[in-house]
Amino acid sequence: MKSTSNLTLIVFSAAVVALTGCKKGAVSPTADGELDITAVTKQIGTSFYKSFTGQYGGANIGDGIKVPNNVKSTRGPRVNSIEPYCGYQIDTTDNVSYQAFDTLKNIDSKYKFIYTCSADNLDGYVLTDTVTYTDNGPLFTNKYLIAQNYIVSKADAHYTMVSMKGTMGNNFVKKVLNAEGSVIDTKNNHTEYTLTNVKIKTAGGSADISSGTVTFEASLSEETGGKTFSGNFSGSMTFLGNKKANIKITYKNKTQKYSLDLATYDQTQIFD
Repeated sequence: MKSTSNLTLIVFSAAVVALTGCKKGAVSPTADGELDITAVTKQIGTSFYKSFTGQYGGANIGDGIKVPNNVKSTRGPRVNSIEPYCGYQIDTTDNVSYQAFDTLKNIDSKYKFIYTCSADNLDGYVLTDTVTYTDNGPLFTNKYLIAQNYIVSKADAHYTMVSMKGTMGNNFVKKVLNAEGSVIDTKNNHTEYTLTNVKIKTAGGSADISSGTVTFEASLSEETGGKTFSGNFSGSMTFLGNKKANIKITYKNKTQKYSLDLATYDQTQIFD
């Protein structure tokens, strides 16, 4: 089914967030030519949570097990009841472009929900979600791609807690141009996340990951000044509730630990 105008507005609002994230999220090499492990850790953690909660567009896990607010359905008003959504599929596509000053923004969003039931009661959904954001200005071009594949299930009788497993892939490319339009700096970030036994409180429309683990593999590179810097990172995020997470990350056989506040995105290194 085609999306509504409400979806267009939501997706365009997400484009502004994505632009900010891409500009501030770039990780430059340190003085010794290595990528900054502290900055990379924060980027990996914040990008996951913003994608997970729909801040770049697409599905927001904080909506819980129900039809998204921005999608109109013909299946009647009941969701957390019986048959209206059992096996029902919502397949939504939207594409919007907008000129903001000297910058052309475009969002292409596609997502598919298949609702699942047990004993004729709605108990979850399977999600396939992709969002592509491009942002082109006179001196830069950004492209941000998110792909999410989740199985979401209710984790309590009141639908205020869900459990989920699945994968997420985030990729962005940022290019800096000179006045003649030639590329003078390119940054690439590709991260794959795997969710294991993650539980999320969704009461009030805000996603608070109360427990579970997300492992990740990341590849980052930068081409600047005729030189290329690159690095591979691996690690895990352990969620503690109250929008807190601990992140363990390894880069060039060196492992560091950090605490990340998912409400403020403040990060603190943990020393054992």
